[in-house]
Amino acid sequence: MAGTKRRLGLATFPNWTPASAGEVLYSWREASQRHLRATRPLFPNVNRR
Repeated sequence: MAGTKRRLGLATFPNWTPASAGEVLYSWREASQRHLRATRPLFPNVNRR
């Protein structure tokens, strides 16, 4: 469980409450979606070759 907490960056959120958990999860999902959107255009080119 420690690895999961570290990956989600819980250590940087000292005031850990259920409400802030939703905020953090939302921002984490936003970041991952942004990352996917940035990398997704590369894959069709790789598949075409």
